[in-house]
Amino acid sequence: MTTISPPENGFMRKVPQGSKEDDIFYMYGSTAAHIKEETEYVRTIRATLEKIQSQLFKDDLYNKSSQEKDSHTKQNGYSNEDAESFSSRYKRIVEKLKDQDLQILDVHRDNEDLQIKLEATREAGASAIRDATRKLYENYNKKSEQARKCHEEEKQILQVMYTTI
Repeated sequence: MTTISPPENGFMRKVPQGSKEDDIFYMYGSTAAHIKEETEYVRTIRATLEKIQSQLFKDDLYNKSSQEKDSHTKQNGYSNEDAESFSSRYKRIVEKLKDQDLQILDVHRDNEDLQIKLEATREAGASAIRDATRKLYENYNKKSEQARKCHEEEKQILQVMYTTI
């Protein structure tokens, strides 16, 4: 009887019972059946990736002659029309992406122009506020000086009146 210990590093480990297969599994973490299963899985993935690659990147490197096309088509289950359809869709998508990149560049340029205009407007606004503040300060100083002079004159008049009384 074989017992299984808790997983270590993602592998279920058999507790060695003395058989040669159990010893191999314990030492290397895989049995022959497990390796065959993994190999078959890798082959399936490769076949799927070849299908996808042929769909997306139909060019002369993958299709040198019509015989290779026919054998390849029979292997992956897609017709030449399907491959052309995938190729045309791919080209349309690439064109659409190029158009979007151009639109993004245009928007970026417009954004830079607007940023410059905004900065100029801010500077003009700040300059206008500085000018208005300077004028208000000058007016305040003039009126303050006038009020001080009037106050001095009134003070002198009162002192003259007070001294004469």
